[in-house]
Amino acid sequence: MMREVRAFWVTYRIPRYSLTEVSTVIALNVGGGFVPLIVTALLLNAHPGIWLGALVATALTALAVHMVAKYVEGVGIVAPALLPPIAAVLFSIPFAGSNLVVTAYIAGTLGTLIGADLLNLGKIAKGGTHVASIGGAGKFDGIFLTGIVAVLLASLI
Repeated sequence: MMREVRAFWVTYRIPRYSLTEVSTVIALNVGGGFVPLIVTALLLNAHPGIWLGALVATALTALAVHMVAKYVEGVGIVAPALLPPIAAVLFSIPFAGSNLVVTAYIAGTLGTLIGADLLNLGKIAKGGTHVASIGGAGKFDGIFLTGIVAVLLASLI
């Protein structure tokens, strides 16, 4: 049996479970969590002069995402789709120098992982969700798309 939940103009279809004991498994999604972390590490290694700017832009993006992200029962943490990449680009502009595209990618992916997922782990555990995935739910998701859209937007500037 499925139920539908709407958040930020998106309808999520959620399977219903009947378990007597509710526990939450926290997982790291490969495509939406692990791969962006590896790409970020490679970018930081290739551009060692951007650490401080990327750190500040990431922190500001994480704060912005955290302020709008909300917990939706059965779905997890959701945020408006375009806010993270736009925030990442805007917060990267003053700190990126000539590396705007790289900084925007890092701020977008890490800022969203931190602001939406990591800072809301307590809400997820209390919410009765059976599996919570840092970086997505096993699909082509928001973290990956945030990085791509942030790069595209930064390229236009």
